[in-house]
Amino acid sequence: MVSGHRPEGLSLSSRFVPLAQLGHPSHRLAMKPRVVNIAVAKAHLPELVERAANGEVVILARAGKPRAKLVPLDKASAAMRVPGKGKGRFRMKKGFDEPLPDQVLALFEGS
Repeated sequence: MVSGHRPEGLSLSSRFVPLAQLGHPSHRLAMKPRVVNIAVAKAHLPELVERAANGEVVILARAGKPRAKLVPLDKASAAMRVPGKGKGRFRMKKGFDEPLPDQVLALFEGS
């Protein structure tokens, strides 16, 4: 079902099952993806992004044809970087911060 047309008084959120009612996380895996018209998605993008972040798959469609999919990030993708994690794994060559030779500098500056 493409959710591009909505009757009076029916909001986007009333078409979705609240995530709290889904119960066990494995229930989300069995859910069919929600198909939303791109025009409707533009108006409700923050809500759709939150739903995707909470495990719901949202298909964006144009003229009834699926065009893109919003999915939750992998746990590894969502992890924060840890400063200093690569300490000692990389070494700079001696003189890496010396000025460039005039020939190389001219190539960058277009002279």
